[in-house]
Amino acid sequence: MFCSELPSPTNQQSGPAQKASTGKGQTDNAPLECTALIIFGVTGDLAKKKIFSALYDLARINRLDIPIIGVGRSDWDTEKLRQIANEAVQAAGEMDIDQAALACVLDRLTYVRGSYDDEALYARLADLCGKHQNVLCYLAVPPIVFENVIGHLANTSMSSGIRLLIEKPFGNDVASALSLSAFVTARFPEEQVFAVDHYLQKEALQNVMILRFANRVLDPCWNSNHIDKVDILLSESIGIEGRVGFFDEVGTLRDVVQNHALQVVAALAMEAPLTSSADHINDRRAELLAEVVPFTENETIFGQYTGYRDVEGVPKTSQTDTFIYVTFTIDNDRWRGTTWSITAGKALHRTATEVTVQFREAVSPAFIDEHCLPERNSLHINLAPVEAVELRLQARSSTIAMGTAATTMTTNENYRPYEELQAYARLFDAARRNDHSQFARPDVIHQAWRIVHPVLQLDHQPVQYRVGSTGPDIAKTSEQMSGSFGAVIGSMQ
Repeated sequence: MFCSELPSPTNQQSGPAQKASTGKGQTDNAPLECTALIIFGVTGDLAKKKIFSALYDLARINRLDIPIIGVGRSDWDTEKLRQIANEAVQAAGEMDIDQAALACVLDRLTYVRGSYDDEALYARLADLCGKHQNVLCYLAVPPIVFENVIGHLANTSMSSGIRLLIEKPFGNDVASALSLSAFVTARFPEEQVFAVDHYLQKEALQNVMILRFANRVLDPCWNSNHIDKVDILLSESIGIEGRVGFFDEVGTLRDVVQNHALQVVAALAMEAPLTSSADHINDRRAELLAEVVPFTENETIFGQYTGYRDVEGVPKTSQTDTFIYVTFTIDNDRWRGTTWSITAGKALHRTATEVTVQFREAVSPAFIDEHCLPERNSLHINLAPVEAVELRLQARSSTIAMGTAATTMTTNENYRPYEELQAYARLFDAARRNDHSQFARPDVIHQAWRIVHPVLQLDHQPVQYRVGSTGPDIAKTSEQMSGSFGAVIGSMQ
């Protein structure tokens, strides 16, 4: 059972949401924070793995002072929803659960069961939201029902105050992304739409921009005159546990390369935005991605880990890629001449998200000992699971008078003195505050699909690789790719 109307904003506990100013760049005239949250697909895997723990994180910092309506097709009730949410937070691995924060989450949950194509469901939700003028609607549902949910929400009495939070993937190719954009914008203004790419909420990715633009020591050499290549790695040790139905239809190229990896490329390569506003940041992202030369068959390797087809639910003839390696270039004055690569895969030997910036040949002054060949400088940026920056330099060798030896300067892992929110907690909080800077704008999404489009429909036979390895056997790919592939795979070890 549920009440006919949720508490109005004036009846909620006091907290950050009641302040006139809600953060940098917001004023009394800025759009109000959302005062209710509707989660479509609350019974799914994403909710259990990410959403409930994100809500708990927000409650711990007093940023969860709104009612939460969970919508699903499963035969649950509010008690069942609260039980599952409790189990999900407990299973997240934190040793000392903040019971008050957990209770805050559970007490605010209400479950509504219904079919996504039933108009009565949306009338019920509108009635339940009552006087809440701004409602954040999160679509954690399969893409096949996006238009159904969006179309019905647009016809409700609360449509003018809805902020639409759309989970990835936003389309599955250029045509479908453009079609979905047209469908959404015909019903909701762009300022009410937030397309999710949870990499944009990661503190580490935002730090890449600070690292680039706030350090004079890097700025003069951040171009093809000094940088030979940039390698981006997204490696996971897990396979497709719990994601068979979704993953086998999309593969690694669509799942992480088209969105996450290319957002890393944009952060590394774009020009400095004029301000920190969402429009200026997204302008730079779109400009940069428009200059990325589309992927080609000769520069792309698809892999699939041995045993993938034995996973329950995976077709025995599946050609789905669980591994991608691609090299590409950026056609602009800053980066013309630098080689870029992306390596992304599942069931590899470790989990890591990293960037390696390889500078050109090292300087070798005349006074350096003739038997020494200085190593190239490199910058290694660890984005996950541990965030760190390593700069590899040359120093004097202790064994040769004027010889060289490599030394590494590493940031302190604890250089941020506060506990960070996980990406999904930041996602909810930013959308609630109407901060678009941490979301993908439609033109950015369309450019990313343009880049991967030439290799999306290739009739390829993925190269097999062992679970727990560094990827496909180099010997099997040597005829397809240059020696640079071996160098990238070696860097993963």
